[in-house]
Amino acid sequence: MGGSKRVANEMLTFELDKANREEIGIFPQSCISFADAAEQWFASLRPDLKPRTLTKWRTILDVHLKPAFCGALRAVTVDAIEAYIKSRSANGAKPATVNGDLAVLRLITRKAVEKHHLSRTPFKDAHGDPVECLRPLREPDGRVRYLSDDELQRLLATLETDLYLRAFVLIAINTGMRRDEILNLNHETIDTANRLLRLVNTKNGRARVVYLNAVAISALESLPRRLDGKLFPYTSDQVSMRFVRAARAAGVQDFHLHDLRHHFCSMQAMGGVTGKALSELIGHRTAAMTDRYTHLSGEFLRSAVDRLQIGAATVKPGAAKA
Repeated sequence: MGGSKRVANEMLTFELDKANREEIGIFPQSCISFADAAEQWFASLRPDLKPRTLTKWRTILDVHLKPAFCGALRAVTVDAIEAYIKSRSANGAKPATVNGDLAVLRLITRKAVEKHHLSRTPFKDAHGDPVECLRPLREPDGRVRYLSDDELQRLLATLETDLYLRAFVLIAINTGMRRDEILNLNHETIDTANRLLRLVNTKNGRARVVYLNAVAISALESLPRRLDGKLFPYTSDQVSMRFVRAARAAGVQDFHLHDLRHHFCSMQAMGGVTGKALSELIGHRTAAMTDRYTHLSGEFLRSAVDRLQIGAATVKPGAAKA
């Protein structure tokens, strides 16, 4: 009888302790594998996520994270993640790429906490603060490459006989639109009367308006109507490859299709359009994302001041030092 009472008390103590731990958010870590936890997370993703995002995350999961963390989920510790970061970096992965991997890993472990597979995510310490050594890696400033007047003329001359690619390039450098935003255009998207495009599917998921100048409208009107309703007959990869070949044929070095967007931004910045106005034009969420172009505007304005020396003949040598 005494033994039964002791066992009952131990069971009661265990259950009370378990209830108390759950109440304050502490759970015993399960023996689930990282792969199974990752699949649970992937299956829980919203169905309205963009296919491109799902494909990217699936690749990160299958090609990188699963092979690296092939054991139990609870083995995904701070030390293990640090080792992963060092290994990926040593093998040539750029900071942005590693940060993408960490973002997926962070989402997986966060879902594991919700499912009570982990007591807490390894990205947070016992106080709930971010673990310093697992913060995103510092990424270099974004590339800014734009065309000189001579390069632009050579490129457009090369595209003289390529109706679709020429129109694509003219639209890109006159609107700053992203590649897939242009490829997803159809005739219903165009509001010629108000000289604008209405975009629904954008990279950041927010609908936006794109304003059209005369060159962009002319390029759009030059395109024949297609049975599928789209303006361009390309896939994303096809237009990128065609553009690379065209740029090479024009003798334009180190210039990629996405740089057409940089060209638009750079020209706008050097024309004095910066900050929130430029962000609105190109669909950035914040003005901080367009700061990389600000220095271009400064250089342009300095050059403009230096070109026009008003009253220079009346300034005596050494007067500026007085």
